[in-house]
Amino acid sequence: MIQEFLTSALSQKAVHGQPLLYEAAINSYRGAARHFDRTCGMEADELSAELKFLKNLNWDPKCKQTILFVRPRSDVHAQSAEGVYRVVELSESPDARPSFANGRAKLPQLRWNWMVSNALSADPENSSEWTKLLIFELSRLLKAVGPSLICIVSDTPPLERAISLVANSLGIPVATIQHGLFTTKVDPAILEGSASNYFVVWGEFTKRLLSEGGAMAPDRIKVVGYPYVLNPLPERTIAPMDEPAIVFLGQNFEDFDPAKAKAKDRIVKLLQESCKQRGIRFLYRPHPAEKPESLSALVAPESLLSRRQPLAELFANYDCFVGLTSTALPEAALYGKTAIQVYDDAFEFENLGELGVCHSCQSTDEGVGRMLDSIINREIQPLQVSPDYISMPASLEIRLREIYAEIIAEVLDPNTTLSTKISEPLRNEIVALTQESNAACSQSTLREAKRAIQNARSLTDRLRATPAGHLIAKTLRKLRHK
Repeated sequence: MIQEFLTSALSQKAVHGQPLLYEAAINSYRGAARHFDRTCGMEADELSAELKFLKNLNWDPKCKQTILFVRPRSDVHAQSAEGVYRVVELSESPDARPSFANGRAKLPQLRWNWMVSNALSADPENSSEWTKLLIFELSRLLKAVGPSLICIVSDTPPLERAISLVANSLGIPVATIQHGLFTTKVDPAILEGSASNYFVVWGEFTKRLLSEGGAMAPDRIKVVGYPYVLNPLPERTIAPMDEPAIVFLGQNFEDFDPAKAKAKDRIVKLLQESCKQRGIRFLYRPHPAEKPESLSALVAPESLLSRRQPLAELFANYDCFVGLTSTALPEAALYGKTAIQVYDDAFEFENLGELGVCHSCQSTDEGVGRMLDSIINREIQPLQVSPDYISMPASLEIRLREIYAEIIAEVLDPNTTLSTKISEPLRNEIVALTQESNAACSQSTLREAKRAIQNARSLTDRLRATPAGHLIAKTLRKLRHK
């Protein structure tokens, strides 16, 4: 039952029954697990060392309550709590050791990805034991941290769902901070929030979508506005172009929906041909998760921008951005850039132009042509984003602190009941697994894992000692650095 819940959000079905293929998400855990084995060995897998580290921290005596941030998308989420709360962050940093600075404790997430990877293993017997270990060890962590609130950016990945399960069994509230665009064209019940107690959203539009769709009660949805700091753009690093140009904001649809990937390819080809006819330069900025090989037959090398270039640099160098359902579209508009959505029913998404988020055009020859002509004739100008869709708080840090305080106060109220879509049988199973009586079997599983990795490492070392093994290792190192 637990394993099914951990992966259920990775296999939900969209409105037309098209399964969403999230194998890439699970592979990311496996990659992190391999990185853990290579860089940390088993020295860092003992949770006791981190618990001792937490116990000996010199917290500011004014800060009585703790907030745990799990892989925050923006530093401002945790920064806004500093000086008011004890701040603990489960960090995506590759550093394998915990650290403490400026009133914030950072704990590495590598161990947890390692456990999730084994819990999602193809071997049912081993994966069941690893799932039990994951739940038990997370309960040890949360009991040691003692958070009054846990903030996550999504409750669909398995690690966040596991944390939410354990938190729910311990009576700790979990708040999801919206990180992407939502649509009324998908059942709200399969979006975010199924394992959270609160949702922190960008604007009233998303609050209505979630509450009216039955995903979460309106009093559990807090409007923060845009949850990221819009820092001033850096200096432009390329000279202005003689011809007009558009930058297409790519998305990795091929990782989760082949039908949408085909629709994206069709639209990109249409845009390229239409731009060529009008003397407009077409550039493609890949999503960080897009694979270069998936674009080689679609976009010419000279039209491809780096997927690693920060969006701020991209916005500084170009003025017109075109996309489909990318979160970068409203972000470009917030920076005063011209942002245009190519609207197509295949993406089961809102027409953002009708919502006042950015400009939009239909994905037809006529619609795209009219849009490009308006760019050439300078008839299309940046659009101010509707505050109903994305409100802008006077001070993001102050608004976040207000929301943290509201949630903690509500949970302390004896009349408040923390409700989620977690079933009672599942919750009881989690409660049973977090009991100290499971410590022996959990540690036994961990010892077996240690032996397996040590044996594998010993075998690897023996292979490297041979001439052939040394040559293979040297070749792999060169390939990794290319």
